[in-house]
Amino acid sequence: MLGFDSCLAIDVEGRSGGLAVFWKDSSKCQVVNYTRNFINLIVKDEQWGEWRLTCYYGLPERSRRRAAWDLLRELRNMSSIPWCIIGDFNDLLSHADKKGIHPHLNGLCMGFRQAVNDCDLTDIPIEGHPFTWIKSRGTPHVIEERLDRVMASASWLQLFPQVRLSNLLASHSDHSPILLQCKPIIRTHISYSFRFENSWLKESDLEDVVVEGWGGRENLEVVDRVTRCANKLQRWGKRKRVRFKEEIDECVRQMNELRGNQDGEVSLQYQELSEKHATLLIQEEGYWKQRAKMHWLQEGDMNTRFFHMSATARSKKKKVTKLVAENGTEAHTQEELCEVAKSYFDNLFKPRDGDHDPVLNLIQPRVTDDDNFFLTAPITKVEIQQALFQMHPDKSPGPDGFNPAFYQRFWEHCSDDIFSAASTWLERGYFPTSLNETNICLIPKCDNPTSMKDLRPISLCNVLYKMISKVLANRLKCCLDKCVSQEQSAFVEGRSILDNALIATEVIHALKRKTQGRRGELALKIDISKAYDKVDWGFLRGVMIKMGFTDVWIRWVMMCVSSVNYSVLMNYDRVDPISPGRGLRQGDPLSPYLFILVTECLTALIHQSVGRGDIHGVRICRGAPEVSHLLFADDCFLLCRANVVEVNELMRILHTYEQTFFRWQIGSGENIRVMHDPWLRGKVNKWVPSPQPVGVYQLSVKDLLHDNYKAWNIAKVRNLFTVDVAERILETPLVHSVRSDKYHVAGNWNGIWKVQAPHKARHLLWRLCRGCLPTRYRLLEKRVECNLNCPVCDEEIEDEIHIFFRCAVARDSWCAAGLSSVLHNDAYQQSNALDRIFAVCSNESSDIVVHKLQSNSESRTTEVDLVRWEKPALGWVKCNVDVAFVPSSGRTSVGLCFRNNMGQVMAGMTQWQQTVMSSVEGEAWTLLLAMEETRYRGFDRVQFESDSKVLVEAIHMKRRGNSEFLSIVHDIISFMSSFLNFEVKFVRRQANSVAHTLARAANSWSIFHRFENIPLCIEHLVIKEMQ
Repeated sequence: MLGFDSCLAIDVEGRSGGLAVFWKDSSKCQVVNYTRNFINLIVKDEQWGEWRLTCYYGLPERSRRRAAWDLLRELRNMSSIPWCIIGDFNDLLSHADKKGIHPHLNGLCMGFRQAVNDCDLTDIPIEGHPFTWIKSRGTPHVIEERLDRVMASASWLQLFPQVRLSNLLASHSDHSPILLQCKPIIRTHISYSFRFENSWLKESDLEDVVVEGWGGRENLEVVDRVTRCANKLQRWGKRKRVRFKEEIDECVRQMNELRGNQDGEVSLQYQELSEKHATLLIQEEGYWKQRAKMHWLQEGDMNTRFFHMSATARSKKKKVTKLVAENGTEAHTQEELCEVAKSYFDNLFKPRDGDHDPVLNLIQPRVTDDDNFFLTAPITKVEIQQALFQMHPDKSPGPDGFNPAFYQRFWEHCSDDIFSAASTWLERGYFPTSLNETNICLIPKCDNPTSMKDLRPISLCNVLYKMISKVLANRLKCCLDKCVSQEQSAFVEGRSILDNALIATEVIHALKRKTQGRRGELALKIDISKAYDKVDWGFLRGVMIKMGFTDVWIRWVMMCVSSVNYSVLMNYDRVDPISPGRGLRQGDPLSPYLFILVTECLTALIHQSVGRGDIHGVRICRGAPEVSHLLFADDCFLLCRANVVEVNELMRILHTYEQTFFRWQIGSGENIRVMHDPWLRGKVNKWVPSPQPVGVYQLSVKDLLHDNYKAWNIAKVRNLFTVDVAERILETPLVHSVRSDKYHVAGNWNGIWKVQAPHKARHLLWRLCRGCLPTRYRLLEKRVECNLNCPVCDEEIEDEIHIFFRCAVARDSWCAAGLSSVLHNDAYQQSNALDRIFAVCSNESSDIVVHKLQSNSESRTTEVDLVRWEKPALGWVKCNVDVAFVPSSGRTSVGLCFRNNMGQVMAGMTQWQQTVMSSVEGEAWTLLLAMEETRYRGFDRVQFESDSKVLVEAIHMKRRGNSEFLSIVHDIISFMSSFLNFEVKFVRRQANSVAHTLARAANSWSIFHRFENIPLCIEHLVIKEMQ
């Protein structure tokens, strides 16, 4: 609790003696030897080298002084390295070290001085009061002596020339503590935001300040009252804090002045000061207790030092000095640390595409009308009060600085305003912006964290918000038992998480006990990474809808979940703003209950497989129930038979639950089932949602197309499906180049073996993913002794990720190849080589990424990228093409323009399609349409210009692959093989402004529009380019 890692203690003898040494691992101390009178340690300092520290207790009996002096000489001869000795010597160097009626014997002083000289020690002068021990204070027989001291060798003093020794005050001991500072302490100023101090609750004028700050009946929002009250308290608190500190300092100063005067009246005055000093220390104890977060300690002896050390230990433990970013770079400065934190949380809370319906369709309604009536009843003041007083007074405050103790103390004054505001917010459906601002406090999971994954983010919400959230949580708790399956034992009233722990223990015992039989069983324990932070808000809403919660309740919950704005606290600096798109806060009272509602979908998936017979649970004996899984909040315990079929089914369930799905590419459509396969495009679900008319469940996608050509039968689609679903279907593009139905699979071995590259390159990727490369890390696993560090950069351990992605030479190679996106793209930041290579190979333009590594070594002429439009050569026609996306309407529109060698417009075309495409697919589709239009108009010698470098390079290098993009590229290449005078060039956006403007204007015209006369929207651009 004191924040130290190691200690050595020696018991007392009677009422005297006793030694104890505490140190941290960072100090690197090694105990050499010890007795009842000393402890010898070697201190290894990275800057100053080794030196010896002796903690000493001198023999107190006068008859044994000569033995004590000989012991000092023995200690001196034990080592020749720099030496420092500290402790209670029970001896005096001179008569000046004593004050009292009986002088110290001269012979004893001389003997001690001779021992010190023999040891070549120098006494370090003490600052402050000259004596460290007192006896019979307040009587005529008072005695003061300097028994405690520090001495050091000359070599030690050379290491620490700025050493300081201070005499401190003691409240209850007859010895004064002494403080040795080897090096001066440099204190940095930190600017703190407002926080309500519990020590203020003992101030008599606090209520007046709060009443004035909160205000009376004026028409003010509660959040404005809170802000005004905080400003008043901050100004008032500064005066109190300064006065509080000054009184302690003044009290100490006066006690030091009176410390050596033993007059009767002065002794009485000293006693009064001592009592006042004790009272101030009690207030100080409350101050540090609030920061120490020792909620378990209720009442007891005053222990300010304990709370101070606990608070200091917490502060130092939370101190972050180094972080390694996702790209492998190290951050040391505060600015760099803040940037790493912001980038990490921006990526963590970024919403991801997901397919929810296959899971949500398994959830059955569970909430009754009576439950919904109870959940959505108007909140009451009593509920808010109960929620508030369920919070511990010392809980950390949110950004507004007020902890529960403030509201609990002034509830009678604030309750009406809080109740009125909370009722209004829930009724209107949104919170004030500042109410749900949240600080993220980073708690280290281990000593010396170096990665953001080593830090646990805890959300510090405003207490005003937590009152409302806790009211909703208290209501939801009453309905959880019927919403959550028996396999989940956490957070549900009437259940204990220990129940599942006991069942798990019995199951493991049964598995271990089973030693024979044809059928084996297995248990799998998994922990869901960043489980709270990755909960999709749309998925959470879908779960509540399926369970039968009313719209009012769902709106209230989503208000709490989705209105949050984060600021990360990095070493007391606020890093903001971070606006999340997903996640539940660890620190929000609602979050645990919402999370177990979401995990109910995992239970539903497992129950479905068990019901079909695809998975079988474990029975510990005949007649016992079958156990297929147990849930402990975000920890899962899964059980099945030990065979490949059931393990694969279990993996399928886990992949489904984490929202990673296949998507079909539409060829003929005959192999894709409309209701049972993921085939839709876009940022929402790839499945057609249920329920639908009965006849639809038997249809294939082919049944939704025209019989004689590949296009949607719009009338049939709109007749069969609702408006929303019909539009989703019609937005899905049909690529003519994809002739047969096939999976678009994320991450498989085919993605490596089908790459158009030399076999040795594919083989290298395979060895990399299989862990077959003889890296230093792999060699050590095979018990080959070698240095782990990379022999090229000597900065990190040489493993697969390092040599291919993190090593400085590797990073330079990626950048030189023009593939820096592989290093920085969020999609390629997996933690192991296999997942990272699969992610690269699953990308729609992966062939470009992989092939460029090969083509980079080939010498070829690179044309200068055009930055302004240039006229074609005589006899040639130039066609500029571009694509535009209109998110609001879900349209993809194209524009193309033919111009002669004078720069004059010959013809053009625009077209839009109710389709969702990726950017490279849209660029490729546009160029293919331009070539078809060229053939229609009979142009022969044509230069096509596009501002998509990815597309142009794919055509020039004749890329092949299974994605829709590369299928269209294949059609373009086939077109160009039939028309030898077709050329494709890359130009900058500035040289393609005419086509860009036409593509944007196409959305305002008919679905297909040809023109020979120049449109007004591009007339000024054409005239400018002709000049």
